[in-house]
Amino acid sequence: MENNSTKETRYNEKQVAILAATEKLLSEKGYAATSVREIAAASHVNVAMISYYFGSKEKLLEALFVQRMEAGQVLLQGLLENKTLTPLQKLEILVNNYVDKMVANPSFYQILSRETAVKEVKEISKLISETKKRNLELMNLLIAQGQEQGEFVSSIDVHLMMHTLFGTLISVATNCDTVRSSYGKAGQKDEVFWKKIGDDLKRHMLHLIYSALTRKEPIPQQELINSKK
Repeated sequence: MENNSTKETRYNEKQVAILAATEKLLSEKGYAATSVREIAAASHVNVAMISYYFGSKEKLLEALFVQRMEAGQVLLQGLLENKTLTPLQKLEILVNNYVDKMVANPSFYQILSRETAVKEVKEISKLISETKKRNLELMNLLIAQGQEQGEFVSSIDVHLMMHTLFGTLISVATNCDTVRSSYGKAGQKDEVFWKKIGDDLKRHMLHLIYSALTRKEPIPQQELINSKK
């Protein structure tokens, strides 16, 4: 297999603090309403340091997306090259990792959702599109491994499966209050609530993916209609 491994960008302590402050402010206020001075104050650095490290607010946002999105590609590439895990085990690791990251950083998924819809920064929209395309290519290769080994059915739409996976994560991240209310956990501490939601999400998403990938034939339309009666 051709090795197209993605290398993660490394940031120092101050850069990480700046990126964390950017993520928090942008999730609360949006890109246009957040100033570089606010980011500098929240990360306890001066404006000149942000300019030195990142150049501009647009480049700072780009760095945030690179930081968050590169890791997913590195994980996918590593799973593809792993010779000891089964295809189902690889998918379980992938889903668990995605859920853990969303639970730890719901703010990023809120920014991702907003930027995907509004497209405030052209370069970010391009980066999101390219990352999605690359992730889809890697996921197709991962599913193909399972199909070659007879673990997965051939009739699977990987593109829609990825939409199911990330759409669910983004929906939960961007509707925190509604999710809390539906679970009756409005007053629960964040760490307790997100741990519970994370565990439930993993079970739910793994069930959906396993069902889709291991079913021998697609569910007939008439069977779907009958099941709803």
